[in-house]
Amino acid sequence: LQSAFPDMAAGSCDSWPLVLPRDGKRRSYVGYFCAGGSDFKIQIHMPSGARHCLDEARINVDWRLQCLLNGSETVLQQRLEQCQHLPSFLIEFKSLIEKLLCSNKRSENALSILAHKAIAAAISEIGWDKVNYISDNFDTIQLMAWLV
Repeated sequence: LQSAFPDMAAGSCDSWPLVLPRDGKRRSYVGYFCAGGSDFKIQIHMPSGARHCLDEARINVDWRLQCLLNGSETVLQQRLEQCQHLPSFLIEFKSLIEKLLCSNKRSENALSILAHKAIAAAISEIGWDKVNYISDNFDTIQLMAWLV
């Protein structure tokens, strides 16, 4: 990796061990990185012209990252404009992904709590005496059968 990013600070290359140049001019890179316990694919295409001009770079990511980055295009563009060279952008990019993953998990937990509250309210309306069984994670609820 040191040859892929010769201007990268020592130690920071550990974050991006699988991102390598695809051409001799170092205008196109491809690879994988790990964030939040998952591996993601990234492709970066630098514009021809100024060597360290990142603000016009094209970033292609896998569909999972595309979904995660939806709505963060402005922040991503700001990071491209602010970073002097590709290694610093990659560090910023990974930090952004980790923040989005953390935020996404909090949202999922909040939705889970809301779902449990809605289920409990519905059962209260039916009557708890009519419940035969509820699994620990609320994915199975059995009601008693009443024959009239």
